[in-house]
Amino acid sequence: MEGEKVVVERQEIETFFAENALKCPDGMKIISLEERRSVISVDMDNMINMYGNKNIYNNYGEVIGVYFEKEYYALPQTKRNISMIQSFGILRDPNFFFYLDDDEYPMDEEIRKIWNDMMVRGSEERKEEFTQDCKRWATIKGVQPVPNKELANCLLIPDSGIRVRDSNDEYDDRTYYPLVSYLSPQTISEIGLYTTYENRTMFVNYDGKTYMAKGNHIVNLLKSLNYRALFYFLPIRENEIISDKKIRSAWEEIPEVNDPEPMANN
Repeated sequence: MEGEKVVVERQEIETFFAENALKCPDGMKIISLEERRSVISVDMDNMINMYGNKNIYNNYGEVIGVYFEKEYYALPQTKRNISMIQSFGILRDPNFFFYLDDDEYPMDEEIRKIWNDMMVRGSEERKEEFTQDCKRWATIKGVQPVPNKELANCLLIPDSGIRVRDSNDEYDDRTYYPLVSYLSPQTISEIGLYTTYENRTMFVNYDGKTYMAKGNHIVNLLKSLNYRALFYFLPIRENEIISDKKIRSAWEEIPEVNDPEPMANN
């Protein structure tokens, strides 16, 4: 697979890689966590022998590997980064083996810090990109956002999840994660769904964030905003206690808001 002719200014390409990618020189040592902690080295001679003058990239998990003009770059996988790479005439080769995937990191501490910081920024960018995708998906499906004043009476389930334990057994614990996550883009279809149990409700807002609330008011509101009921196993039920004191306190302070029951017809 040959890369297409680059039509953008060379300075733009150099600036992009300098600001967004880690240039990996020949011989750079990388620790691999697969099977056992082994050390591998970037082998540019092998890459040049295999790919010659091709300009290619491949992506997997959270990382993009790029072979461009006989240099190797690694950068976080985001839609923006992939779009820019493609605009440079670099084509994806699914058979391109690349360094610094999700199970590898630079051995040199200074380079590792640069790479880690880069990956943290990439993670935040992917979250924001996914949030925008969620909002577009919700708009297409007619799912409306829950007003902020209503969300103030809800508990946001963090990306790290909510860990709970059985009140009768301190060793019996589990973690409940948000129903939608940027790490699993296919979960976007869960937006606009809610489940309820014993006057407790969990729902996915139009921006992809998962919340929990108390009382029937939120259910009535969700129905009016075009949310649909679907059964999920609701966390924090029966004998479950939230392990994190801060989250537990926040949940205990959530008010139970109930709408008056409609009057029966005489």
